[in-house]
Amino acid sequence: MQRLLDAFVRNKDGEWFCRSPITIEGPFGKVNITPGVTYRRGHPVDGLDVVQLLESCQAAGRLPPHIILRE
Repeated sequence: MQRLLDAFVRNKDGEWFCRSPITIEGPFGKVNITPGVTYRRGHPVDGLDVVQLLESCQAAGRLPPHIILRE
């Protein structure tokens, strides 16, 4: 989970900026997260709300059981 959070920086406005590549797999399929892209709540990427995932991981202190990180 820490690897996921380390790949992003949270901006003051609540958006998350990706600073290193990461692939997230789950029930929605595989999503390649691209460095240099800013992610916003309510704007899903291939069915995944990246901001919602990041904030839930940060609050729970762990990845949801259905999420796998790939390099």
